[in-house]
Amino acid sequence: MQEITQTEEYKIVVETLAKSDKIFLMSNRMSETLLPYMYYILSRLRPNIYKLNYGTPAWENVDLEDPKKSLIFTTVFPRYSRSLLKKMQDLNDKGFKIISITDSRLSPIVKCSKVALISPITISSVFDVYSTPLLLINLLMRDISNKIPNIDQRLNQIEEMNKNEHSFLL
Repeated sequence: MQEITQTEEYKIVVETLAKSDKIFLMSNRMSETLLPYMYYILSRLRPNIYKLNYGTPAWENVDLEDPKKSLIFTTVFPRYSRSLLKKMQDLNDKGFKIISITDSRLSPIVKCSKVALISPITISSVFDVYSTPLLLINLLMRDISNKIPNIDQRLNQIEEMNKNEHSFLL
């Protein structure tokens, strides 16, 4: 993981996720299970984060967004979803910038990604193990937070809201 975080690709992903106007998190099937975690943290760090679920109007209508102001972030792991890859190719053809996390340079998402971070997974017969890409997402969130101006003020405001709403038991 430390090697990945030292690459030029990783630095580009951090900068892009910190500064893009709008970010749309999109995936489906098993690969999508990583995005709720990322969405929760990233939406705390900065505004204009949207998680789009496959088969919803928001998923279908993302094509109507301005590609110059929108970033598509996706996770794509085996068995590669045909519907996800088709959607990403369509968005790429329309000029959207796509960043992906996938398992291999041979992954079909690489050819339509501006940047693809490679994070291997453990493939098993029942359920694949996604702990490595989850760790990569966690490292991305840490490094993105360091690039966002006034992040301490924003996090303090969130903490104050949590305190006022008695969000936590202790």
